[in-house]
Amino acid sequence: MAVEEVLKDVGENPIARVCLVPWDPDSDFQVKRMHQQRTSCGWHQWFVEDKWTVQQREGHKSIHWIVLDSPNPTVDETLIRKHLAKYPDEATPLMDSATSLRAQPITPSYSKPFIPVGHISLDSDGADPEGKLSYDLKDVYRIVAFYVSRALHGSGVGRQAMDALESITASPPFSAKTLVISTAADDYPHRIEKFKALGRKLPMHSISEWYARRGYVQYKLVEEAWWEPDKTGKQWAASAVYMKKDVVQF
Repeated sequence: MAVEEVLKDVGENPIARVCLVPWDPDSDFQVKRMHQQRTSCGWHQWFVEDKWTVQQREGHKSIHWIVLDSPNPTVDETLIRKHLAKYPDEATPLMDSATSLRAQPITPSYSKPFIPVGHISLDSDGADPEGKLSYDLKDVYRIVAFYVSRALHGSGVGRQAMDALESITASPPFSAKTLVISTAADDYPHRIEKFKALGRKLPMHSISEWYARRGYVQYKLVEEAWWEPDKTGKQWAASAVYMKKDVVQF
């Protein structure tokens, strides 16, 4: 269960198979790489060392690396080159070394060195004991910290990572009944000004609609859910859409 594969191709073009490899919070190399990727993401890099490592060990977070593992090496090599052209500091391969997941022992099973192109996490109620992040929904797993290399956007890697994550949620050690995600709303006050101030491009497509096509249903809209500072220190708010999806049990 340490490594899961999605065997589908996206569209007509061949794409690497996506594997999920558990993040090792006790590996200095993996903690550093997670910090690098969160910095590239632009969000929550300050939580990696002091908070996420503890929550991963305690089983409240289940962060996985997104790893390309195609039977056709040239497919992976092409995508990895694109990724490293944008993020050359991530060129050192990692090894599967995590020995626990959900606070249960596991044996590392991915034998090859890998360069992760993103990461994704399943968080249990233990990572949100007061229920604030799920707005009082209980016995759920939240899909959080979902990041795919910006160099690979549009390649289908994100879709396959979601397929892989959803495929493991119904079985132990998760046995999830409901998945919850939150994402920025498509429109909210000062949205365009915020993106300009933060030096980011506006998304070309609706993220909430992408999740809706995967079967997620909105159950709450929260105004001013998240705040980010620009270079001058001014804080910018974003509204958030909360969505849920029931899991088919096996």
